[in-house]
Amino acid sequence: MKKTELIFISAMLTVIICIAVYFSIDDYKTEVFWKNILVEVHGMIIDFFLIGVMLSLLLNYQESKKEISDLKRIIDFNRFISSEEAKHKIVTAIKDLNSKKIYDIKLQQCKLNGILMQKIILKSSSIHGTDFSNSNMNGADLSHLKSEGTKFYGSIIRNCNFSCTKFYRLEMHDSKGKNCNFTQATLIKSNIVNSDLESSDFRQCLINKTNLSNSNLKSVDFRGSEFDEINFSNTNLKNAKFQNCNFKNNITFTNANLSNTNFTGCINLPVQNLILAQSLQGAKFDSNIMIQLQSLGANI
Repeated sequence: MKKTELIFISAMLTVIICIAVYFSIDDYKTEVFWKNILVEVHGMIIDFFLIGVMLSLLLNYQESKKEISDLKRIIDFNRFISSEEAKHKIVTAIKDLNSKKIYDIKLQQCKLNGILMQKIILKSSSIHGTDFSNSNMNGADLSHLKSEGTKFYGSIIRNCNFSCTKFYRLEMHDSKGKNCNFTQATLIKSNIVNSDLESSDFRQCLINKTNLSNSNLKSVDFRGSEFDEINFSNTNLKNAKFQNCNFKNNITFTNANLSNTNFTGCINLPVQNLILAQSLQGAKFDSNIMIQLQSLGANI
């Protein structure tokens, strides 16, 4: 638009405004006019306030979204790096994401061994191939996630929440994890060996082709779980609860401590393998299983 055109339009608007003022000059002297002006001013103030609030919320949302994106990029950049600096950057990013109530985090192939990670929340995250060995994860939430090839060698995982998590090829060795929650979890082709999971909750789990040998599973609650091809050899299962469990195939109890263990209501209980346990003292069975064990010379 040319300068002359802008001047013409401005002049026309000025003329129109002047004409409007001239014909309305008497209205300016009335009380009703000024009351209406005040109403309009109040309305404009409210409109400006609401617009300001909306703009502030929009800017905060965009800023928060950018911060979340930046934190996730930090994790991606340090994903395959095993240096202490990279580990601390990832953990700091996880904590910052948690503070923003972001728990679904992609941690595949991260090297997080030997790190303090107490009470972090990774609910519904992806931790395929992540190494948590020798890390302190007391009170962490790793529930509702999918895990393949995750490692917990020498980890401290007391009071952790693993409920509804699907573990495939989990490697947990020499770890300490009393009072953990594994309810409705799935363990397939996994190894939990030489580990202390005393008083943990494994109710309604699906455990298939898994090695649970040489571990402390004292007072663990397995009620309602399903077992298939499981090795409990040399494991302390004293006071454990197996009520209403389904034992399918190849369940081994060689040298296991089954003192005061409750097997009532179980399906397909492997009687021949039970007599190979180190102790059955005080164990509870349904009457038909008890008769079979006694006929085999078991000391109950």
